[in-house]
Amino acid sequence: MDMIMSPYPVAGDGEKITDALIAALDMDPATLRGDHKAVTEWLAGKTEADVLAAVASNDGSKVASAAATIKGQKEFHHTRPSNVGLVAVMDAVGCKPDDESLKRWTEAFGMRAPAVQRNAGLLKEYQEKVANAMQMIKSAEIMEKKRMAEALEAKAKAAQEKAESASSKKDEIKTAEKAEA
Repeated sequence: MDMIMSPYPVAGDGEKITDALIAALDMDPATLRGDHKAVTEWLAGKTEADVLAAVASNDGSKVASAAATIKGQKEFHHTRPSNVGLVAVMDAVGCKPDDESLKRWTEAFGMRAPAVQRNAGLLKEYQEKVANAMQMIKSAEIMEKKRMAEALEAKAKAAQEKAESASSKKDEIKTAEKAEA
């Protein structure tokens, strides 16, 4: 949600919308954000081998605990967020979601590879869509600034012409006054 809402045009409203969506799912936004922060901090500097070893040894990290919870279920019900979440964790440690790596990760996490593979491209797709949206927003901002600059330039040119016209009339009046004198 942070990735999707990051380009939201009104500062702070993207976070409010995300919190409302989280609350609508009967989850606490502060807890979820805290968990996200803990996982992100834990993943920093880790390699694929580090994560898979932590999961195998159930080292007590949130990632290993999540894997243990999944493995503890008779049958894990895959959802798009859980599948994309696994791919996001893989991405965070620089592991591409190809067939071989997905097999290693899904086995370690107690998930089914085909289910994750179906959604593996979604994270990249979401990232590309957000990047494209940001590019469109920037293009629109540039076009608006260009339009405003052109309007200001036209205003300045009109003001300059008006000033020159007034100066020209002033000169005509002075010339006419000199001629009368």
